[in-house]
Amino acid sequence: MALLAEVHYLPERLYLKRSHGHNLTGSSHANYGKFREKWDFYFSGDPNVNAEVDAAFKYYYGAHAPIRHFKISAKASVEFLKTGKLHSLNWSFECFMNGVADLIMKKSLSRRWAQRKERSVAAVN
Repeated sequence: MALLAEVHYLPERLYLKRSHGHNLTGSSHANYGKFREKWDFYFSGDPNVNAEVDAAFKYYYGAHAPIRHFKISAKASVEFLKTGKLHSLNWSFECFMNGVADLIMKKSLSRRWAQRKERSVAAVN
């Protein structure tokens, strides 16, 4: 979806995972890291496709992921208030700080973008 437009809200009925025999989530080797690796370092022979992937990449690491950190932080804070578990408070603080680092300082975007560019040069050569 992020290749077509910025994703701001997905109703729950669209958010649920769809499973079939060929998707990564249905695999016994399902791994979010593999999924990110596939799309973060995808390159095509078509420059227009690469431009779309670049734009989706920048959106994901520049806006979506940081905001997700804040959302998780808020949920962990609520859990802490309900249960008093310090683990929830620590998780809330860690997610909040990751959100700040990613949204303001573009920490993950800068790091992953450099890796993407290194791999794009290697893919061309």
